[in-house]
Amino acid sequence: FGIQFFGTLNGISSLVAAIIGLISYPLQIFALGRTFSFSFVPIGCCVLVSFAFPLIYRRIPLKNWSESYGVPKTKFRRPKTVAELKELVIGSSKIRCSGGMYSCSPLVASEGIVISLENLDRVLEVDLDKNVVRVQGGATIEHICKTLQQHGVAIPVMGTIDGSTIVGALMTGTHGLALDLPAMHAFVEGYQIIKADGSTVKVNREKTPDVFAAMAPSMGTLGVVTEVTMRIVPLEYLEARIEEMTFNGMISKFVEVMQGNKYARMVVYPSIDKVTVWTANPVEKGAAVEAGAKHNKGVVNFRDD
Repeated sequence: FGIQFFGTLNGISSLVAAIIGLISYPLQIFALGRTFSFSFVPIGCCVLVSFAFPLIYRRIPLKNWSESYGVPKTKFRRPKTVAELKELVIGSSKIRCSGGMYSCSPLVASEGIVISLENLDRVLEVDLDKNVVRVQGGATIEHICKTLQQHGVAIPVMGTIDGSTIVGALMTGTHGLALDLPAMHAFVEGYQIIKADGSTVKVNREKTPDVFAAMAPSMGTLGVVTEVTMRIVPLEYLEARIEEMTFNGMISKFVEVMQGNKYARMVVYPSIDKVTVWTANPVEKGAAVEAGAKHNKGVVNFRDD
């Protein structure tokens, strides 16, 4: 942000400095009775800070969700078109791609550039006859879900965090939601990737089964994924519950929880001997709220709201 909008940040900081200067006007009046030049000291300091702020901001690394590592902002490139993306790929010897920066491991750390597809985030096609959706690589799961909701459909699984980009989630092997609902990439029908030489290749389940099987979770090593075609299912309204138990308590109830709910996941916190158990089951629209559940306007997930 600091690189892309350097002028904007500089303008804002200058405006703040001007406001401070105006507020310090009484100080100037006071200084008239002594040394007039003294009144310009705080104003000059504010002006200097306003010029320095964008430069300092650029040096602050962009951190991942868990803040376990950071990447210099100067390494990021954000192409707005596929043509720009190809130019970056061809002209760079070392590349890593970033999604939503939710991975706890330093997957994005690169000796070269880091490509973000945040500007290539459109839902390109919703095919209700074939029950598939085609999206660009930078589209977030939340954006895809909200678009599909308008058509009465949804993606089969979505992991834990809907702020992830769809490709980031797929390439890192994002988990499923139940014993019989596998990881997200199991529902993919095809990918479109840009190889190191800039060529565009389509990979799908039927025509290129070997490459398709290697695509996820490949951490982006086979190319930059620009499009994904994924299966969709009818939209469901869910009644979700979350409870806390001990690790031993989870062991004794594991089979019961996993077999007794359509969707279920458990997060273990070994250091405090706690497990959070999330379950969800389909209900009629509005039924959960009538039964006392809290309404969530978004997709069902781990959210504070």
